[in-house]
Amino acid sequence: MGYIYKADTYCEECGESIRRSLADVAPEDTLDHVTYDSDDYPKDADLEHEEADCPQHCAACSEFLNNPLTSEGYKYVQSALSDLPALTSTSQLVKANHAHLAKWANYYGFTYWTAEDCQDDGRHDKAGWYSGEAY
Repeated sequence: MGYIYKADTYCEECGESIRRSLADVAPEDTLDHVTYDSDDYPKDADLEHEEADCPQHCAACSEFLNNPLTSEGYKYVQSALSDLPALTSTSQLVKANHAHLAKWANYYGFTYWTAEDCQDDGRHDKAGWYSGEAY
């Protein structure tokens, strides 16, 4: 569960905090999403089940929201990981101040395949980050 407000996504805690700060302008029925706009008041969003084209983070606290990805989202994560070719493990990503990429790799099932891994398996042509998800 999370929130959408002013074109951003928020974790449950931060979304609830925004709602408390806007209590004087809250819609009569916050569950009736057609009666108000998310630019005016945070709307409930099932972020953990709605696919997106990239990993979602809370706009306030930066918490990773564990959202599922579209095929474009998997390409996005693979591209982000591939932009750092010398980093071949999640621990290396963390040490190099890319903890968010390590979280993404773990959550979305990306592992680094060496050239030997690729040759042995035959699914990929070159070393790099791959996920078991089809895209």
